Amino acid sequence: MRDKEILKNIDRYLNGEMSVEEADQLWGEFLENPEHLRLLETEAHSRSYFKNKNSKTRQSISGDEYDLYEKSAPAYKNWIYAVAAILTVILMYNLISSGPQSEFHSELLTSISAMEMATMDVYRTTKEGAEIHDLTINRGYEAAVSGRIDESFNHLSSLLEEPLQPAQRAVANLNMGILHFNNSDFDLATEAFSITASIEDIPDFLLEKSMWFLAHSLAREGKYQESVNLFTDIYHQNGFYREEAEKLINLFDSLSGDS
Repeated sequence: MRDKEILKNIDRYLNGEMSVEEADQLWGEFLENPEHLRLLETEAHSRSYFKNKNSKTRQSISGDEYDLYEKSAPAYKNWIYAVAAILTVILMYNLISSGPQSEFHSELLTSISAMEMATMDVYRTTKEGAEIHDLTINRGYEAAVSGRIDESFNHLSSLLEEPLQPAQRAVANLNMGILHFNNSDFDLATEAFSITASIEDIPDFLLEKSMWFLAHSLAREGKYQESVNLFTDIYHQNGFYREEAEKLINLFDSLSGDS
């Protein structure tokens, strides 16, 4: 996205003229291009400055003069709180993007392939009627790997409202967690992966996978110590993710020692 286009979109964003979808896309651009985030920061600071300047102007005029002034002045009141919130987000982003944690952050998963989602074997279902839920899980999987993410989300959302067998609930939450993670809803992803990991008597591969994704989701939330503790548990399980977990543990320890 060119600077001219990004500036136009920043202006629309600060004016409250963007849809939720457009705003999400814009923030994705900021995360991929920090220089564009700095343009937002500059514009937000600029507007905040002019708001304060106009506040002082108000103190110098009154009555009918101020009514006329207010009608002709930009409508800062509608977005000034949004500007303050944006500056707070930028500050948090800068904290994450600097210092020893940034290198650890760069080694985390940025997305999870839909192929990592789990499916159900409908021919092994023992409870009468449960095969319908198995098929819904598999339809959600097929939609996700085909790029129909909204359809997959709808399948899983409706399914999780139903009474499910433990294995079904474990798989449905794992798959929903992946969708949330890829949408950068890390708090929701953490919740979903935690549910899967807490269900007893699920296959080892499903437990380890849910723990692996949960550890990454926690780190993406900024809960680094919780994440590393979980990576340590994964390492001691001596499973598929043991090597990768060890690398992240050692990296975190070395960076913590440098800080």
